[in-house]
Amino acid sequence: MSKKRKGRALRRLGKTPDSVFSKLHDQAMKHNRGFFHQTVLRYLAKILWPAMIGTDRKYLFKLSSLETLNDTAEQAKGVYAYVLSLSYGPEENVSMWTTYGVPRREAVRLRFPSSAIRRWCEEAEKQPASVCFIKNSAKDKTFHSIVPSRIRFADVLYVVRKGMPGDYLAEHDGRMHKSPDKKCWTDFAKTAPGVGLGLFMKNRGWAYERESRIVVEFDKRPTGKMNGSIYIDFTSVIQAMLENKGNSGRSNILLGPWFDEALFRRNISGKHSSDDDDWSSLSAVIDRSNKSSYTGELRMLSNCDHCKANKKTCKCEFKERSKRKGSRGIS
Repeated sequence: MSKKRKGRALRRLGKTPDSVFSKLHDQAMKHNRGFFHQTVLRYLAKILWPAMIGTDRKYLFKLSSLETLNDTAEQAKGVYAYVLSLSYGPEENVSMWTTYGVPRREAVRLRFPSSAIRRWCEEAEKQPASVCFIKNSAKDKTFHSIVPSRIRFADVLYVVRKGMPGDYLAEHDGRMHKSPDKKCWTDFAKTAPGVGLGLFMKNRGWAYERESRIVVEFDKRPTGKMNGSIYIDFTSVIQAMLENKGNSGRSNILLGPWFDEALFRRNISGKHSSDDDDWSSLSAVIDRSNKSSYTGELRMLSNCDHCKANKKTCKCEFKERSKRKGSRGIS
């Protein structure tokens, strides 16, 4: 890249954390090719099973706490923020499938229409009290309304620290940007992670995710129990996902590279062993011909993290191959 072109790419984002966030928010609101979320069929089944809120049925989406995010640099004590991570990159990404598609036989990618996300964010930012709910434990069957201090939506800014603390290069939407004046990043460094702009900044190593995120913030812990879960009312967005088709006219639910047809048929038929395997809500919305372009091209030779965590022999990959070789599993 010539010096002239490089100089144009290294633009300033802003001189204060607020001005940087404003640009990230505006950019997120301009994405028009859809927002994407990687998950698995068992969680999608729960999302598509409406919850009773009063006399209304609503589609609720569970948020991630900072403690459960993959990037441990985002964990912060005394910060009560919950995140819904979306991707604005329409192209499939192998790293996204392997990181977030576990168990792999159940991996799916959801596409939410951009207009539906924008409308939801505009309404939620104005009336945050109407969209948030909490369950105090896994056994709690009741969703309790809860009022956050604010809800924000913006692109994530990926940064590389250069030289002295507070001196950064930042990447956004494929471009490198000069640091704003040092006071901006120094102010950020005093409170990061998890506060203000810090909720929307990550190491450049995560740039492949091309993330936009919805962040729900509280001034104090929203529940006295550590395992309380925060949900948002995503009814309008889920309905738009189910009713509208993508640019190709296909379903907005893309099946992952390792989709298991037999597992899917068994679990939608009612022949399941637990509530986690009840996929009956998926039978009418899954287009089994809408598969990843990587289907049949990826091989994963290690046990998946889900099966390791549950102390089971991995059933997600090469089960038939293992049987033919007389193996007890793949290690």
